Amino acid sequence: MNYGRDDSFEFFGGSVNASYLISKAAADDNFDFDNGYNGEINFAVAIADKNSTHSQSSGSSDSNGIESDNNSPTEQGGSYTLTPKTHPILSNFTIVGTSTSDAIRTSWRFF
Repeated sequence: MNYGRDDSFEFFGGSVNASYLISKAAADDNFDFDNGYNGEINFAVAIADKNSTHSQSSGSSDSNGIESDNNSPTEQGGSYTLTPKTHPILSNFTIVGTSTSDAIRTSWRFF
């Protein structure tokens, strides 16, 4: 995914496995997992571009290398007891941020 207008890769539940994913200059998160997603992702890279569009919350960027949530509070009914819980298994990930705090807040490298 190159210069996407939202998350590059978003997994809404299920147990899909994926390999060799590339995200460049996402407008929001590079990788987003929620609603009980429990698959495996292997060999992924994300590269931020400080000049790309970045989603905003309260006037500052809320773009992340990885966002991982569970089911929404509305779906949970406030009890947070729905299963399965979001639990991605990530390996061989490289996430490269930018030199400005405005563009992307997190940079991680997983081995």
